Amino acid sequence: MAFVHSITSAGVVHSIAKACSDGALLNCACDPTKRSGRGSDSEGEFDWTGCSDNVKFGVKFARLFIDAKESETRDARGLMNLHNNSAGRRVSTTKLSFQTTALLMELSKQK
Repeated sequence: MAFVHSITSAGVVHSIAKACSDGALLNCACDPTKRSGRGSDSEGEFDWTGCSDNVKFGVKFARLFIDAKESETRDARGLMNLHNNSAGRRVSTTKLSFQTTALLMELSKQK
């Protein structure tokens, strides 16, 4: 169940952050800290602009939504679930690729 709690929490963060940047939610928008920048690749330097996922809002929403029931009860199971939910949110804020997440899911099926 630990994996289920953490992957669910990470999924909520991802979905909300993506919906924010897509303009599908009224209460949030693009990540205000990442509107433009400079980069470079094999073809040279470039300026970029756009709408990055608002991960900070996604984490805040997921904490309020996913942790709501667990926060009411402070027993051992509730505390464990809060920890697992938090772990999922932390994973979603790092630079894990979709392939890494898919690999983790595949490994969990083998146990």
